[in-house]
Amino acid sequence: MGIASFSGASSVIKPGVVTSSTRPSSPFVGQLIYETDTARVAAYNGSAWVSQNSSQLITRTTFSNVASQTFDGVFTSTYGSYLVVIESLFGATATSYISWQWRYSSTTQAAQCNSGSPGLTAAGAANNAYAAGATECVLANKIGSTTVPSAGSLIVSNVGLTATPMFYGTLWTSYDAVGRMVGGNCEQQRNYDGFLIKASSGNVTGIVAVYGLAKS
Repeated sequence: MGIASFSGASSVIKPGVVTSSTRPSSPFVGQLIYETDTARVAAYNGSAWVSQNSSQLITRTTFSNVASQTFDGVFTSTYGSYLVVIESLFGATATSYISWQWRYSSTTQAAQCNSGSPGLTAAGAANNAYAAGATECVLANKIGSTTVPSAGSLIVSNVGLTATPMFYGTLWTSYDAVGRMVGGNCEQQRNYDGFLIKASSGNVTGIVAVYGLAKS
């Protein structure tokens, strides 16, 4: 199992390398393992194996003035769900809307997409965006500009396997000062492994990170 090696600045501790089905049958408190099928380090607390890495950065992509940005191969069966953090997003046409499309095997799914993003302006007026049976999922009505970009985070589930993919989360579009709850799915079941972000018109610029969330 574990092998400890100590040699000055290059000292390391190597936990036992196993899978979730080949964990030690009689573990001791504090024992560490690395599971290759869940990509996590876990420690035994006396009654259960507890994950020591709740999230894993898969990609952090910076893109500038592109028609759309694809994120292919980021979803697999390794993780139970994913966190997509939109650190910054703005467009050449600030008033165009932001959309999300599901991807599989480098192909864009362009049908049977549903979404809703209800929101309120700073003045309390409704500012909503919906799409049913569409070619894309609408995230927000306004993408924002260089000085007032959009930002938010989404949890993505039912991806990396043949299923109905979905996302939900929050998004802030500074251009029109609207905070939104966001949700969407696709009725076409496929093994979705990625997504695409774009604006309804003009190009987009931004920073987006994808994290895998460890299985329990």
